[in-house]
Amino acid sequence: MKLSILAAIGLNFVAVCAAQAAPCDAFYEVQPKNKLSDIAKVAYGSGDYQLIFSRNLDRLTSIANLSEEQELVIPCLPGELGRSPDAVALTFRMLPLEEFTSMSPSTPLVTTVSTNPSAPVQAKGGSADLALLTANDSTGLAGEDQSNGGVVPALVKRALSASNPTLGQVNLSFIDDRDAHVETLLPRAGFALSFPWRMPDCEQPANLTPNQQLLCRDFAFSDSIYTLAVSVFTNRGRAPDQAQGFGVLSAMKLCASEPADLMVLSQGGARILNENLRMTSSSSECFDLLASGEVDALVADASSVDQALLARGDAQKFEEAPWLGGLSSVHAIAFKGNQAGMTALGQLNAGLDEIKTSGEWFDVIARQLSNP
Repeated sequence: MKLSILAAIGLNFVAVCAAQAAPCDAFYEVQPKNKLSDIAKVAYGSGDYQLIFSRNLDRLTSIANLSEEQELVIPCLPGELGRSPDAVALTFRMLPLEEFTSMSPSTPLVTTVSTNPSAPVQAKGGSADLALLTANDSTGLAGEDQSNGGVVPALVKRALSASNPTLGQVNLSFIDDRDAHVETLLPRAGFALSFPWRMPDCEQPANLTPNQQLLCRDFAFSDSIYTLAVSVFTNRGRAPDQAQGFGVLSAMKLCASEPADLMVLSQGGARILNENLRMTSSSSECFDLLASGEVDALVADASSVDQALLARGDAQKFEEAPWLGGLSSVHAIAFKGNQAGMTALGQLNAGLDEIKTSGEWFDVIARQLSNP
């Protein structure tokens, strides 16, 4: 990365660094026409802006409406006191003390990752053990090959530990049949919680699928565990004008790999026609369809898009239309008829509130995104 790149897209970082072993962050003043993906490319060499977005949830109301001269905090990756080689040439100053959060490792939680829902769980200190369900997720939120099972399992485990210090061992099972989570495993197999799930619009039951209606009727959702930035991508030079708004999507052929991403567009006012929709198993497949002209746009979250573009090596062929995107929150669910599950859901909510207040919520995210 060269300083000329910084100048080319109008980025003007004011980096900050604490003395000694304190963590460091960087304030950045938004310039005209900046996109979060542009800022992330300069900060980290990658267009994945999820870390920046998560750090600035208190400053960002959307991923599209960046205000000129708005200040964003550009976080360092865990363990970094400096930034890229170019950052050495930038001006350093101290952030206010209250901006800093601890980057020390969280208290580890004993976790057994198993694909067998009946795997034995050893007792710990006489406290009750907890059986949790997750699944390998196409957006990278959870995965058997990821550190701590992925960012959402890591946040769930840390929140439960924070709210219940006497919690026994946690057994985290990966069961990729998500229908089985709600039809059998949560109601009858002794599992307390399942995650990650996106919450349907339960106030509009006529627009829901049968599975979504089941979720709204029989399951309780946790508070938001994590928030995804969802956006629309087109071939370069083919993005619709921002003034056209979400209505323009009704006439476009769209591709998506995650149905919940489409809910973000619908909530923004888009009317998505089934005959114009292609569903695939990955964002990579959507980019293939977009490159061949079989679809006009794809919708996906920032992290899965960046992974797909890195694998392709032709990111310059596409561009983001963030004004057609939005935010999608991720939750855990518990079966309403399972008292142990409902108790665990209450503890999870209490723990999420605690780690968000302390700043540890972002620390967990930063560690996970930098060490997938």
